[in-house]
Amino acid sequence: MRHTASIIEKDSTLSEKALMVYYKLQVFEGRFKEIEEEENKRLKEENISAKTADSEEMHKMFEFQMKLHQEILDKQSKVDTKMSAVKLPKLDIPSFNGNKLYWIEFWDSFESAVHKKEGLSGIDTFNCLKSKLTGEARIAIAGLSLSNENYEIAIRTLQERFGDSPEVIDLHYKTLLDIVPARNSTESLRHFLDKSEKRLRSLEDLKQDTNQEVFVSMIRRKLPSDVLLQLEIMKGAGSKWSVCRLRDLLRQYIVAKEKAEKN
Repeated sequence: MRHTASIIEKDSTLSEKALMVYYKLQVFEGRFKEIEEEENKRLKEENISAKTADSEEMHKMFEFQMKLHQEILDKQSKVDTKMSAVKLPKLDIPSFNGNKLYWIEFWDSFESAVHKKEGLSGIDTFNCLKSKLTGEARIAIAGLSLSNENYEIAIRTLQERFGDSPEVIDLHYKTLLDIVPARNSTESLRHFLDKSEKRLRSLEDLKQDTNQEVFVSMIRRKLPSDVLLQLEIMKGAGSKWSVCRLRDLLRQYIVAKEKAEKN
């Protein structure tokens, strides 16, 4: 009996110890879960913080890229504005085919519209020049590629080839002499006046004195006798002819005829 009681007592002690160990394990398990939950929470917070930091860094990089992109757009806009400001002009000037009689007229027009225009590069100006040249004039500079330096060479070549003053002056005199005499019709007289005025003005541009009696004789010989009579009456018997006087009275006479015919 004593042996049985001893065994029962030992079992009871062991059971109590087992219960104590189980309880401690339960406590430990609970604490472990708490620690695990706290650790997970800490990791989540750190992860969120890291993500937030990464997000802020990405946001800053994005803002920097957008700012850089905007600066590039602004610079391009300024370049486009500048390019627009120096847009190649519309050339409402006649082309030049190599006829020396028209070189001065062509160059004066081109110089004013393009050559002296601010903001154009030599290449742009040279391109404009080439677009207005035909025939012999185009051939004269055909071997020159588009460049700033070649534009200056092209101008010198054209001026030497077609702008030689003595030769051009001789051509204007010859053309004036070769004008077909006018008939006694308003249309023919107007054609004669326009042709002769153009040659006389060109000679004046070349610093030639056109107020000489030889020009009076030249013009009078190409007018019909009936017209000369009317011009003499308009001039008056007590006055002498001058080139300016003859040109002016002839112009008045033709304008009067044109008005009369319209009525």
